[in-house]
Amino acid sequence: MTDTALVLLHGFPLDGRMWDRVREHLSAQMPELDIMAPTVRGCHKTQPWPADYAPSLTWEADRIAELINQSSHTRAVVVGLSMGGYIAQALAAHHPQIIAGMVLMDTNCGADSPASSDARLSMATLAESKQSKQVYASLDQMVEALCARDTFVNNHDVIERAQEMAREIDPGSIAWIQRAMAARPNSQDILQFIGKKVPSLVIRGAEDPTCTSKTANTMAEALGCDVVNIPSAGHFSAMEQPQAVAKALEGFLRQNYTEF
Repeated sequence: MTDTALVLLHGFPLDGRMWDRVREHLSAQMPELDIMAPTVRGCHKTQPWPADYAPSLTWEADRIAELINQSSHTRAVVVGLSMGGYIAQALAAHHPQIIAGMVLMDTNCGADSPASSDARLSMATLAESKQSKQVYASLDQMVEALCARDTFVNNHDVIERAQEMAREIDPGSIAWIQRAMAARPNSQDILQFIGKKVPSLVIRGAEDPTCTSKTANTMAEALGCDVVNIPSAGHFSAMEQPQAVAKALEGFLRQNYTEF
């Protein structure tokens, strides 16, 4: 076993199970690789953050750092999709010694625009209003809108599985997570710092409506790395095209880490 783990951080409104098929493909090709896919606190029946923890993804980054430190590993190649990418950047900002590599997927290094922040805060307010039926209907619509057309037409079970995960987040945690994401800072300087220290990569679903080519290129420029586009994938590329994502990650790991 090496000192380095692969840590997969999931997006909202999903949980660590979104990586299941990616893990299967990677484990088959790289059996020596130790893969961790923790679930963000508050998702999939995990305990929500207490009320005295002001909404901030830094808390989750601290928790992930503790999980890594408690394992048999000292460092991790961190892969973050969407919200997981925000957490990965917070991890790099507050625990850079843990980062052995950085892969950002379908995410952003900028702070929210006013419109995006307002949308998150509106969902948080709706979740806090105890109108759970409306909240989960909104999440269902969001999942459908973010997936590629091919996923919607030919692989709809992926959408249904993602929606099932979304319904397992309690409304209070939805509100906390939305407020935490809305409060995150611009991390471009963090990427410029970490990109000089460790190997990096940006991956995006070619049909992701939120992580556009411009967004991906901005992150790649800051990190000093390449962009891999995954065909027939939207925002949830790891679920929509898991084999292609696993292949991209395997290539990145074999190119940059002799221990794998």
